[in-house]
Amino acid sequence: MELDNNGLQSSTFRTDKTWTEQEINELFQNLAGGSGGSVFRAKGFLNTPSGKVKVNYLYGRGEIEPSSYEGPGIVVIIGKDLSEGMLQLLLPSGSTGSAGSCGQTPCSSQKSCWNNCLFQSRKN
Repeated sequence: MELDNNGLQSSTFRTDKTWTEQEINELFQNLAGGSGGSVFRAKGFLNTPSGKVKVNYLYGRGEIEPSSYEGPGIVVIIGKDLSEGMLQLLLPSGSTGSAGSCGQTPCSSQKSCWNNCLFQSRKN
């Protein structure tokens, strides 16, 4: 994660997961809801069953459009007080979604890890 002089942070996430349109819209909702911090902007490319799509998120509004991009799935997120662990849960790297850890709670599944990490972050 990088930090600039104005306190803005950016993180880049690579993912080979195949996303449905519903999952991408849920990602936008989670970003808008503050799950990963104060996300101002997210932009990148994700795999879908019908090919790559370009995703754009800006201040609570997300857009999905087809793309001819041929590289790996990648999303760059810009904001303040970003939670790297929470964002990794929202943007899993594996093709089946990766269980992980927020650094505080070991996880048996992505959903349980997300819930545990959210609970831990609210306690702190």
